[in-house]
Amino acid sequence: DSPVDVDLTDLTIRITDLPDDVTYGVGELWKAESGDFCGVRGQVQKLDRVRKRPEMLAYECQRCATTNKVPQVDDGEKQEPHECNGCERQGPFVIDFEESRLEPYKLARVQEPPEETQGGSADYIDVPLTNGLVGAVTAGDRATFSGKQHLQESGGDEGLFDPYLKPEGAEIEETDFE
Repeated sequence: DSPVDVDLTDLTIRITDLPDDVTYGVGELWKAESGDFCGVRGQVQKLDRVRKRPEMLAYECQRCATTNKVPQVDDGEKQEPHECNGCERQGPFVIDFEESRLEPYKLARVQEPPEETQGGSADYIDVPLTNGLVGAVTAGDRATFSGKQHLQESGGDEGLFDPYLKPEGAEIEETDFE
């Protein structure tokens, strides 16, 4: 229960501590179906630098100065307006970063821990971290990430798809800094 006058629009819920039957090692993520909410357990091998990823881009029409706001999707392709909402022409447009909404973004490479590889090469996945998860883990941490499992086309391998996780929570189990 929450009081009626409390604004929950910016509330973020993190889900952790999933049951063992829906938590997989990095090399076992293939067992989950696309769209399943599950956990993936592994060791953070490395972290990318923090960058900004657009949630919504504001484009200013260079003909009439109308601002056209375009929501962005997670597929990495920048979405642009087809035509201006003001003059109904097809641009040209420039991005107005002050009116745009950008979120912090960092990519974490998570791999099987060395003791689980049995002398072979370690499986890994790249986990995109946004907003509050950007600073949640450091390289060397053993963590479980929970979120929805999705598929993306393998680079250069037509007809093959790699699983990836869009995390909603992260739980550190052990860290190398100690």
